[in-house]
Amino acid sequence: MLSSYKNQQVYIQVVDKSSITKAADTLAMSKSSVSRILSLIENEWGVQLLIRSTRNISVTSAGEAVYYHYKKTIKDAKQTIKTVESSIEIPHSCLPGNTPSIFTPIYALKKAPRSMK
Repeated sequence: MLSSYKNQQVYIQVVDKSSITKAADTLAMSKSSVSRILSLIENEWGVQLLIRSTRNISVTSAGEAVYYHYKKTIKDAKQTIKTVESSIEIPHSCLPGNTPSIFTPIYALKKAPRSMK
């Protein structure tokens, strides 16, 4: 399913912390925002992923599968970003004069061919 990266991170935090409140605190979000995202994800998958009680969260078997799927998706995305970033080579001499090196990646992406963006 196509949940956003942010939604996937929220779901992972809730499962890791076994608590909406703790996940919300970690992510600096409101509990209601976290709950809304969880409902959105469950609607997207069409199945109950978490069993909520007043004290904790239990993960269903479907919820566990989604958890590992999201973990792998995020890991793969981070690896892809790392690979792409390491393959962008812009000679420093191509940068406008006096461009601080911290802006090199930004300049490189702006000048990269459309197919690389």
